[in-house]
Order: sequence, then C-alpha cells, then structure tokens
Amino acid sequence: MTIVHSLFEAHLTVSNLNTSIAFYRDVVGLELAHTVPDRQAAFFWIGQRGRTMLGLWGTGHAPHRCSLHIAFAASLDDVLPAAAALRAAGVTPLDFNGRETDEPVVLGWMPAACIYFHDPDGHLLEYVAMLQDPPAADRGIVPWTAWRTDRQHDPRHQRTIGEPPDRAQVVRILTISGSLRAASSNTALLEAAQRLAPAGIEVLHFDRLATLPPFNPDLDIVAPPAAVEAFRAALRDCDAVLISSPEYAHGVSGVLKNALDWVVGSGELIDKPVGLVNASTRAAHAWSALVETVSVMSARVVSGASLTVPVNGRTDVNALVKDTTLATAIVSILGTLRTAALDRHSAGDAHGATDDRGEP
Repeated sequence: MTIVHSLFEAHLTVSNLNTSIAFYRDVVGLELAHTVPDRQAAFFWIGQRGRTMLGLWGTGHAPHRCSLHIAFAASLDDVLPAAAALRAAGVTPLDFNGRETDEPVVLGWMPAACIYFHDPDGHLLEYVAMLQDPPAADRGIVPWTAWRTDRQHDPRHQRTIGEPPDRAQVVRILTISGSLRAASSNTALLEAAQRLAPAGIEVLHFDRLATLPPFNPDLDIVAPPAAVEAFRAALRDCDAVLISSPEYAHGVSGVLKNALDWVVGSGELIDKPVGLVNASTRAAHAWSALVETVSVMSARVVSGASLTVPVNGRTDVNALVKDTTLATAIVSILGTLRTAALDRHSAGDAHGATDDRGEP
C-alpha cells in the first residue's frame, strides 16, 4: 500500500507550551495555525498553508502519551479506505483520541481527514489528506461520515441522482453476480465487498437478474418491461459497476449475458467504469468472454479492478471478510473503481458534461 506523498507533519514535546509557542512564532517565524489548550497542543504551518505542519505538545500530553508522532501526506482517495486496508494488514486503525475506528476523522479547523495507527515500536503514525472545504473550527473533531453528512445537508454540497460526485462525496458502486444460486461464491465475494467498503464508497447489490425476461428488442418498442427499466435505472444511478460471474461451459452465465443484452442499445454502460472480478482461478474462459462483451458495449474496463480473487468455491462471507489477503484485494479493487469513477467525472467536467450514453 503506497499512498504516502510526503512528510506532512512532525511533533515535538515541550516543557512549557506558551514559551515554545512564542519561540516558534516570533523567533523561527512560523504561522500559528491552531491551539488546543485542554490538550496542551499547538500547531504551526510551515511555509504554505495546508502543505506542512509542526505540532507542539506539552510534556505528557502528546497523542496516546507517545512523544514520537509523524504524519504522512496522502490523497483523500487513499485515506478514505485506509482503515480497512490497515485492518487487512493486521494493524488497528485509530481516531484522534486513540480509539479503534473504521473511518477517518476530520479535524475541522484545518480541515483534514486523518487516520492514525502505531508502528511496531508504538510510535504514532498518521495519514492525512487536506480537504477543500472551508475550515470549521467549531466542529471540533468528527468522524468522516458526520462531516460528510453535514456537507450533504448543506445546499452547496448536495448531490442529486445522476450528478457527478466530488472528491469528498460517496461513490456508488453497483455489484452484479452472474449466479442465481443461494450458496454462490461469486455472490459471497460481492457481499464481502459490501461489508468491506471503506468510507467514501457505497456498495449496492443488484440481485434481480432472475426477474429479467429473455432479451427481445421488440419489447422495447413501446416501453421496456418494468424489471428491465429497474435494471437500467440501477446502472444509471451508480458511478461504477463490479461484476462477478461463474463459468458455465467456458462461458458466462446465461442470466448475466441476458441482462447485458438488455443494455446494449440503451447504453447505460457506455464509458461507465467496470470491474470484472473472477472468483475462481479455473474460470479464465468466462472472465475473458466477459471482458470482451462489456468492452464491445463501450464500458470502460478498469484493469486494476479486474482481477482474479481466488475464492474458489467458498461461500462463507464472514470467512472471506476475515481473510486478510482477500480483504486487501477487495478493498484495493473498490478503491481503484472509486478513483476511476472520480476521474471519469473530472474528465467530463473538463470537456463538457455528458450523460451515461455519452451525449450532452
């Protein structure tokens, strides 16, 4: 997991906080950014705001009573899934106060999204991503979901169905299993992805392939069947798609191919980022056929999210989530799809907005 851009922050313990504040402000010439009197802490910007920071802590008040603390600058796209990635690597993610967490916290005064953890010697490490939101010192330190929710309730940041997400909003990933079996390793893989989805990603599962009628373009002449329209709407309303299919006679399952046939003409997959996961090391034929099918439909197959994740017949979702190797791969796939979705919308903003059919 290589997400570090640069050293963002270093910390020192000092015997007298007020004396040290005066020294670093008046003698060294640093800009005092923020103080936390009850924690005996002060923070200075070094050079440009939001680029590098120095933290001072009164003796005995450093985070987690640990005097050695450094922070690494990272992108928001990397910080949001970091908690899940750390857990998958056997490391406990922490919030600002040293409690276990499954999401970053936001320091409102900066503002920045942060996740903390310890190295093998107990030193406190941090990934931090500066946010583009205006500072809100009165918010204090809040979980990412709380910060995001408040932004979504603000009219300036609300997102409607079909509106492109910005870097701080949730990306919707629709998962589709090509198996109708109750005990399916492909479905279990996608359910594990739903459980492992980090902050910034919402995984929604479309489980109604069995309701789609056999493909017949004549049925589209007047109005598409309700089940077909529901499938098309689910594709329109998501930012990316993740598909996992079993292999039957060296091909994808019939229900999945039927579903894809229904959207060839309507175009919901055009330029949509798609990940194609293969749950079995023995199912290479179906996976290759699926790549060919969605590619000819003009979907954007994301190579970093189109991998073999060797579930190999296992259907216990709890076991899959606890498998650190599989969990790491799944979190990586979700993060890659999120980045692809955001990049797609950024490109659309730069060249003029388009809908999912590629039309203005």
